[in-house]
Amino acid sequence: LASTGWEKACYIRRPKDCPITAVLDSSAQGLRFDGHGAVSGRGTSRYLFDYAEPMRSEILDLLFAPNYAASIQVLKVEIGGDAQTGFGVEPSHRRISNETSCDRVRTFWLIREARQRNPDLVVLASAWAFPAWVGVENASQTSFYNDDAIDYILSWIRCANETGAGNIDYIGSRPRRVTMDLLGRSEALESPPLTWTVALQNALVA
Repeated sequence: LASTGWEKACYIRRPKDCPITAVLDSSAQGLRFDGHGAVSGRGTSRYLFDYAEPMRSEILDLLFAPNYAASIQVLKVEIGGDAQTGFGVEPSHRRISNETSCDRVRTFWLIREARQRNPDLVVLASAWAFPAWVGVENASQTSFYNDDAIDYILSWIRCANETGAGNIDYIGSRPRRVTMDLLGRSEALESPPLTWTVALQNALVA
């Protein structure tokens, strides 16, 4: 994907008036354009679920039906952890280690509805936070990346299949290296260790 006719000064002054030409060349070297998408996280899918019919179905059609309105092709979702990750909370499917409730997660409903409209939809998922029990050793929570975290992600994927949401195409780690709370305080986040990433990959293909 390449852009031409771009004037930085024009964009700064009046971005809506600045024309952009996008050239798609399948023979070009570099990154491939896989489509455009949207993010569902921080409990936002719950708002859509609460719409009454037929408005809810009409909105879903506008979002995901191919060759119609937004025609979203890629959907990134949050693996909920019952934690404040922005302006809302994405519910956890496992609030304690020995309890699982897949129906608590509205994200699975959203994925299912989206794929009914577009079976070719690509779904990505990443965990922005985990419940307090994940990674607890000797009554103290350890690193964000641990064996409990892998088990938690795998159980979320099982829930996706059990609820009819289907397979998850890509699993990622935290989406950013710095987080900010509602008071504007920032916190640096650790990057996933290579050993943990390899362990997660092995668990996914097992």
